[in-house]
Amino acid sequence: MHDRLHKCDVAGCAQTKGFQYKKDLKRHYDTVHRKGSLKGYFCKYDWCSASKSQSEPRGKPGMRYDNFRRHMESHHGF
Repeated sequence: MHDRLHKCDVAGCAQTKGFQYKKDLKRHYDTVHRKGSLKGYFCKYDWCSASKSQSEPRGKPGMRYDNFRRHMESHHGF
């Protein structure tokens, strides 16, 4: 079993398990807590909840590339 020593210190964060590596905590912070950060990959279909037009108003960041590819395969058959 791996120790999850790196905990998110943002009040009210839903991520309570922590992270094994510091780099994973940094990625979590950058994608979840950094305001105005919409970096990442978005679905090309505007009607999809993972598109930039649907995600931007909610302040939801884009996906990592591996999650984007999985999304396109599972939701759109690509």
